[in-house]
Amino acid sequence: MTVVVDGARLFGITKTSGEADGGTVFRLQTDGSGFRTLHSFDGSKPKGNTGYGPNSLTLDGSTLYGTTLYGGPALGLNQGGTIFKVNTDGSGFRMLHAFTTSSEGGYCPGPGLVVIGDFLYGMTSVGGAMFRINKDGSALGIVHSFSRADVHGRLSGTPVFDSPTFFAMSAPEAWTGKGAVFRVSKDGTGFEVLHSFAGNCRSNAWWYPGALVLAGSTIYGATSWGGSTGQGTLFRVNTDGTGFKVLHPFDGGLGNMDRPTRSLTFDGSILYGTTGDGGTLGYGTIFSVNTDGSGFKVVYSFGGYPDAKVPLGLTLAGSTLYGTTEMSGIGTAGTVFSFPTRRTGRDK
Repeated sequence: MTVVVDGARLFGITKTSGEADGGTVFRLQTDGSGFRTLHSFDGSKPKGNTGYGPNSLTLDGSTLYGTTLYGGPALGLNQGGTIFKVNTDGSGFRMLHAFTTSSEGGYCPGPGLVVIGDFLYGMTSVGGAMFRINKDGSALGIVHSFSRADVHGRLSGTPVFDSPTFFAMSAPEAWTGKGAVFRVSKDGTGFEVLHSFAGNCRSNAWWYPGALVLAGSTIYGATSWGGSTGQGTLFRVNTDGTGFKVLHPFDGGLGNMDRPTRSLTFDGSILYGTTGDGGTLGYGTIFSVNTDGSGFKVVYSFGGYPDAKVPLGLTLAGSTLYGTTEMSGIGTAGTVFSFPTRRTGRDK
């Protein structure tokens, strides 16, 4: 999961832990002090809960908005995830909407909730829909419904927005789909597949949630499977669908790189990202690469015990990268870390 940076404060989510092991929203200072849990989700209570397994968070003024992949007040397997808000001081938590497995348009909202004016936009990972809802939780509407044939799989990953267009990725179903990069306007019009992946693990195929970032008329992205060795790729494609190019295929194996994970970020003409495996000890890395594909290098290898391992997303603020890891070297609860991009060394 990525963190949200607001001046000297960081906000983030955990998919588990908290009072009921349903995940949390937390806050801390960029120097690591002042950690506070703002909200603990209900976990797997059989009914009446407000969601669990948070998977996205975005900041708008003094309010945090996000989604949970699971839960809601419906009974049993009918729970389909929620949309929520909470103030940055921890007050005012509210479930804005609960999806059910019978929800028109889909359920299990994916990561990447976007605030545009008075509305929240997002996509469901099951059922395939882009939705819009007022920030007060009223008037949920389906902006566009995607068939699996449309997007060559199921919606996945985090979309990026460049007014008035969303750019997003899909993941293949099992081993049979292809996955694609596509675009659609915020009013639901203009749907177009920009690039369809070849659909097997040696041909730049997409599998697990990866990442997209946008720079002008160029989309940069990552696949967690595929490429010449099947270990994932970095790629670029123009916003009109032309110019697809693999910038870097990952090697796999101990001491190498594989499985780029959930986010990419820019620092000038340099892309930074993480891998969940590989590196000196096999616990994941932070890497950098020029936007033309040259100059690829590992800038940090996670070390396991007593260091952290399995890095997730990255957020750039000034000249510092902030991110989280799925596990710590001491236990299994994970960490928040920082890494300076323009000088030697790192802070954790």
